[in-house]
Amino acid sequence: MEKAIVKNTAETEAKGLAGRHGLVFGWTTPSVTQVSVIGATDDDLAVNVFFEDLDRDFWFCEAVLEFYDDGVEAEFQVDI
Repeated sequence: MEKAIVKNTAETEAKGLAGRHGLVFGWTTPSVTQVSVIGATDDDLAVNVFFEDLDRDFWFCEAVLEFYDDGVEAEFQVDI
């Protein structure tokens, strides 16, 4: 699953989210869905990030996020 870290900006710091790591849950078009977005949505795209420690998600513009993948993958085996 893709992950993101919230960049340090005046808005993310004010909300206590700067520097937090979270899981990317999806994308949306704010002009259609009317979600509240942290950061400027000039390209009309918002990214949903869930923070396990807060048990809460927020919508961000891409500019305030840095995406990464830590390479951890799950492997499942089904014995029949």
